[in-house]
Amino acid sequence: MAAPRKYPDELRERATRLAVEARKEPAARTGAVRRIADSERWSKAPLKHSGAM
Repeated sequence: MAAPRKYPDELRERATRLAVEARKEPAARTGAVRRIADSERWSKAPLKHSGAM
């Protein structure tokens, strides 16, 4: 049996979607993941492990 995931799939999907959208704009690309994590009060881990970084 697989170990339970630390972050729910919904959180991973939302984090990925927000990061991809934020990184589309060249001016806002730098630091996008950190800004999203800070604004949503998440650690960077869900974004990092979702492939958004």
